Amino acid sequence: MRFLKELKIYLGKIQDISRERKGETYLQNILNSFDFGNSEINNFENIDLAIFQDKQIEVIIETKKPDSSEMISDENFAKKSFAQICYYYSEYRSSSIKHLIITDYKTLYIFKASEIEKIVSSKEFPRYRKSAKTGDIYLDILRNFDFSDVKYTKIDFEKFEISKIEELEKDLENLKIFELKRELTAIYKLLSPKNLLEIDAEKDMNSLDESFYQELLHIFGVEERKIDGIQKIVRKKERDSGSFLELTFLENSDLDFEKAFEINIIWLNRILFLKLLEARLVFMHPNFKFFMNIETLSDFQQLETLFFEIMAVEISERKPHLEKFKQIPYMNSSLFERKYFEEKRTGLCEIRNLNNTLEIGLFEKSILGSGKLKTLDYLFKFLDSYDFGSNKYQEVTKVDKTLIKSSVLGLIFEKVNGYKDGSHFTPSFITTKLAKDSLDRFPKNSLQNIKVLDPAVGSGHILVSLLNELVVRQAYLEDEFGNSKKISVDIENDEIFIADEEQYIKNENGNFPKEAIRIQRKMFHLKEKIIENNLFGVDINSKSVEIARLRLWIELLKWSYYDENGKFTTLPNIDINIKVGNSLLSRFEVKQKLEKKKTGELLNLVKEYISTKEKNQKKQIEKDIFKIKESFIGKLSRENSDIKKIRNLLDKYLDTFGEIEVGFWEKYTEKLMVTGEKTKGYKKDLKPILELHKKIEFLEKMPESFEWRFEFPEVLDENGDFLGFDLIVANPPYIRVQGLDREKSEYYKEIFSSAVGSYDIYVLFVEKFLPLLKDGGNLNFIMPHKWINSTFGKGLRGLVNQNISQFISFGEYLIFDNAMTYTSLLMMHKEKQDNLKYIDFVEKPKTKEERKDIPKEEKHDEVSQFLQNLKDDDFINIKTETLGSEPWIFKEKKVMDILKKLEEQPLRVSDIFERIFTGLQTSGDDIYLLECSEISENENCLECFSKEMRKREIEKPFVFEKEFLKPILKGNDVHRYEKLKNKFFVIFPYKFVDGKAELYSENEISEKFPESYKYLKFFEKEFRGRERGRLENDSFWFKYIYPKNLEFCQSSTKLVTPDITLGINLTFGNEFCLKSALYGLTIKEDFKKSLKFFLGILNSKLTWFFLQNTGTVLANGYFRFNPKYMNPFPLPKPTPESEKVLTNLVDYILFSKSNNLKKEANLIEAVIDIVVFGLYFEKEMKDANCYILDRLSDKLQPLKNFENLETKTEYINALYNFFSKDSKIQRSLIHSYKLVDEVKIINGK
Repeated sequence: MRFLKELKIYLGKIQDISRERKGETYLQNILNSFDFGNSEINNFENIDLAIFQDKQIEVIIETKKPDSSEMISDENFAKKSFAQICYYYSEYRSSSIKHLIITDYKTLYIFKASEIEKIVSSKEFPRYRKSAKTGDIYLDILRNFDFSDVKYTKIDFEKFEISKIEELEKDLENLKIFELKRELTAIYKLLSPKNLLEIDAEKDMNSLDESFYQELLHIFGVEERKIDGIQKIVRKKERDSGSFLELTFLENSDLDFEKAFEINIIWLNRILFLKLLEARLVFMHPNFKFFMNIETLSDFQQLETLFFEIMAVEISERKPHLEKFKQIPYMNSSLFERKYFEEKRTGLCEIRNLNNTLEIGLFEKSILGSGKLKTLDYLFKFLDSYDFGSNKYQEVTKVDKTLIKSSVLGLIFEKVNGYKDGSHFTPSFITTKLAKDSLDRFPKNSLQNIKVLDPAVGSGHILVSLLNELVVRQAYLEDEFGNSKKISVDIENDEIFIADEEQYIKNENGNFPKEAIRIQRKMFHLKEKIIENNLFGVDINSKSVEIARLRLWIELLKWSYYDENGKFTTLPNIDINIKVGNSLLSRFEVKQKLEKKKTGELLNLVKEYISTKEKNQKKQIEKDIFKIKESFIGKLSRENSDIKKIRNLLDKYLDTFGEIEVGFWEKYTEKLMVTGEKTKGYKKDLKPILELHKKIEFLEKMPESFEWRFEFPEVLDENGDFLGFDLIVANPPYIRVQGLDREKSEYYKEIFSSAVGSYDIYVLFVEKFLPLLKDGGNLNFIMPHKWINSTFGKGLRGLVNQNISQFISFGEYLIFDNAMTYTSLLMMHKEKQDNLKYIDFVEKPKTKEERKDIPKEEKHDEVSQFLQNLKDDDFINIKTETLGSEPWIFKEKKVMDILKKLEEQPLRVSDIFERIFTGLQTSGDDIYLLECSEISENENCLECFSKEMRKREIEKPFVFEKEFLKPILKGNDVHRYEKLKNKFFVIFPYKFVDGKAELYSENEISEKFPESYKYLKFFEKEFRGRERGRLENDSFWFKYIYPKNLEFCQSSTKLVTPDITLGINLTFGNEFCLKSALYGLTIKEDFKKSLKFFLGILNSKLTWFFLQNTGTVLANGYFRFNPKYMNPFPLPKPTPESEKVLTNLVDYILFSKSNNLKKEANLIEAVIDIVVFGLYFEKEMKDANCYILDRLSDKLQPLKNFENLETKTEYINALYNFFSKDSKIQRSLIHSYKLVDEVKIINGK
């Protein structure tokens, strides 16, 4: 390959290089052997060599001749060459610079830009730089700087022999020079565009490999499908008897899908872990034989043997006939312990019993081609078509397998988990940001003892990012890698990366390099210590917990090693730190006292459990832990505040009334009942007793309730008192209250003050976990931002307004794939905060075509860069004392000033409109909405098709009586000021009596509307089946399930607008019915004559500005025209002059829009905006000579003064000419956007 060829030439010329420029050519040739795309490699102004594109420098290279006194060394950076790269970096400083290099051709030092930034950004650097006048500038830069923290990577070219490289070229698989191949691979990686330009660092390298994922689903017999708008994993429609799922049902037909698939996921977890283990062993042993294949594991019985008799058994204790597995190490992981369904006593489903003979058809886009294979053979061949990390030399050897990283497997696990419980996989750039920002708040010397919790752990992605961040910081702190040479420990793409990394393989003598073993051991045990002592997780979903544990075991597997005796490291029992439970439910308060002695015993048992390698001892410890927990429950139950409260109430009740007609009284009190006649008022006193009992019973029967002190005694002090967690980080589930179990939602409303209205469960997580922080602790969540200004967020706002310290809103940007959720990064503290730092991410505008062209792995590049480059100066600071329970508006001061000025107006939208209402909800649009055409021979009827008819390919239309239908508008039918035209009709089985809608009976419909009735009867099953058969037994099966706002179908004085809108789009609604995607507004009687005045204001740029800054943004900049956002909008009182002007202008624009006078309509609309600005900012507009209300008052004539279409059109044309030529109006149209600050801001400038 060209790289090796140029490297040989370079090595042959090193000794002959006498001038810098001569060496530059050879170095250029090496770099040019890579594909740097559009980047150029050449001299750049005063810089010796640079890699740059369009004059944007990406890499700075400073060259010196060999053995130059100006060249740095490991021990001494106080040299001119280092000062020069600092100087050049400061001169060309930008985010495009990724690396800086110093070389004398014998050695080459590579620095990340962030390392040089440490020096250039120090307070002293600018002063030294500016004070220098001559060449002394370089020496001046070096004074008083400490270089000990600067990390780098070094290449020593002198150590390579050309003859050895030639030998390698002849035989790439030669084990005798395997070490050389490893070293050359390391150099290749360091000099590649991937590293120097950080090409992949700007992408999410942990994005899903869709081909791998889809074929894996196929093998397991499931598929992704959208159900009720939610992406779910379900059983395949076209079933293949050879898939894992169908084989599972064949083994036990009594299983339901959920249970069968849960079993499949556990098997999948084990198989993928074994595939990663195999890759690790092959990587460490060039001659290690692959074992995840049909030759070694010929059937499902052999696979089960691998699970339970190899992985779970020490090598010395294995049965003699299992000799072929002797190379595979013992893992000591609960992953390979039999689950309840695999135990012989249950016999639910054992993998050994699956049918080995059935075949499965290859996936339609299979990496293996086409045809059929036996299930296990297919799975092994499929997995073997991908690289799980066994080959790290693909740059030197030709490997074309796609790499499947452990972090990508995490995403697959999360998706396979079925999008359960409102959880979404958190992208790596978010988990990295969460982890980094969270830990930045803590002093470095406190990190070794930090207790970190993820209460919605999911696949464990956040914990893995925290683990990596802690490794980097603690490795640096503890100097884990010795002082013999500097080694950079960094995180790249959510993975630990060690510059100058030794590859941990045996040499030809079968021995490991001592330094490699030392680093490997240090890394493994550092990660092990952090997982055991610092990280904790909980999830309500048992499958998620299994996956999170697996992720952490995989993190250890990456650094597993053979010790000097050839024994492979076993994994600790970290499952005790990641547990199943409902994080929101606890039976006992954390303040209740625990027995000091028993808490000490519990903590010791937990430590023993983590470290034990002996199975029987592990089971005994589990029993001992269970006993202590049971003793805690017994004691705390007696002392529980709710138990005490109900006991007192019962005693008082019995004293008062003598007896109680409930069966549970003896559970709480020993007081005897005395029968007798109850006195008045007993029901009132009984009510709180029943409510408390219900609460106690609910928690007692809720198996997933979670007791933080029992489960994690590490957060208790020596007296057994709860200290709390230092850091709680999570992506909590997003579930509306409507999606919760009713009993749970009622309980949540009782115990959480944030459970307000139609709340979302994530607000409960904030309320629950803020008090569980240790003093000085932090809470960092990624969660929707809707709560800051929605009605349901009122409870949470009132709770946390003094604790919130940072809020990064992603606005309309969708962080999560397949989820319409608008999110933010939220940071809170246990202690009160004086200031809140706020910032909005605003995506650069893109067309639909541009969005389609973005590769999937680059989708989040822009927001990722935004997060990486954030500085304190970028944030808006808001005083927390200004925050309360009312909606929060986080905007720049100049925007806030405008909003405050608007509030000076005397009226609000809620003052002038009687109602803002939503349209019809039929619960079955496919059968209710009709596309109709006239019937020439019958003017009282229409011929119609419904969507359901088209689905069934019914070709003949049904006939409907016009009186049984109403014209209906959908969201895309309504546009600002435009005359409405309906494309659809709606079946309307109601009549109006005294202005109120009453439902027809079935007999009335059949008699009065016989043609329409035929349609109803034809689709009767569909009408009755709405909302899961809710009307199955209802005699009015054709009614709307939610018959709201029907009377507004006949109102001619309403305004209508789309619910989701880009710009304000109000117009007159006439006698149309509205779909639920529309809002209607009916004006109060006192303001009816001013309706057009208010319409002009509401359709203006000013109203859109208000909604943009107080409402909730949706995708692509859309907002909701929701009453809670619009009702507070301030409105001026109409004066005779202002009402006359705006009413006339609105009439003009309504006419222009109806008659296709587009340019006239646009100009009139612009004039309306200027008039509205004058109503709100009169002084400012007058100061800029842009106020035009008085100018227009005498000029405009009512349109009704003109008799016909022709004269009205002539007047509109004349008006257009007047607006276009009048100097005052033209000045206001142009200069108000330049001279009036408020107008400039409203216009987005």
